[in-house]
Amino acid sequence: MKKILFSLAILAASCLAFSSCDTADQLLHSSDSKITVGTSNYNISFAFQGLKTSDDATTIVVSTISDGMAYDVENTKLSGTGVSLEFTIQLSGTVASLPSGTYEVVDALGNPVAGQNKLYAGIVYVKDGVPSSDSAFAKAGSLKVTKSDSKYTLDFTGTLSDGTSVSMYYSGPLIVAAIPDLDMPK
Repeated sequence: MKKILFSLAILAASCLAFSSCDTADQLLHSSDSKITVGTSNYNISFAFQGLKTSDDATTIVVSTISDGMAYDVENTKLSGTGVSLEFTIQLSGTVASLPSGTYEVVDALGNPVAGQNKLYAGIVYVKDGVPSSDSAFAKAGSLKVTKSDSKYTLDFTGTLSDGTSVSMYYSGPLIVAAIPDLDMPK
């Protein structure tokens, strides 16, 4: 956690010193950023994106994590207890970051190939750094992404495979980092 805070402090200092951001608040997420699963609300403490490129496509994984969890950048591991909402999107060509647009959810259990501008989404419950078997994929929904300079707004509504509604609103930076392995428990 100290490394993330140190990295954010360095980013903030360079942003202000070199005027690469419009305002310092582009480094902080809005206080109304949250994940809602059914009737339970979880404040988002951090959001990041991981990119994997090949010759003809880029896969982007976006992760929003709730209060109560920390992320170790060096070891790509989450610790603590909370909720993470994960999105996986495949785009044509090489891109450097998540582009603005609207992305429709594909049911990961029913369709093994998402296709362009489609996404897989899933909620992962984490206890003491370990994903829970209560984790679930979304079967329907959409994610609207808007980007202005380094600030993103993500607005998601969907339905999990068990019929539970899930939504997420996030406004702030999406730091580029390796995404932790959040494979669902067997």
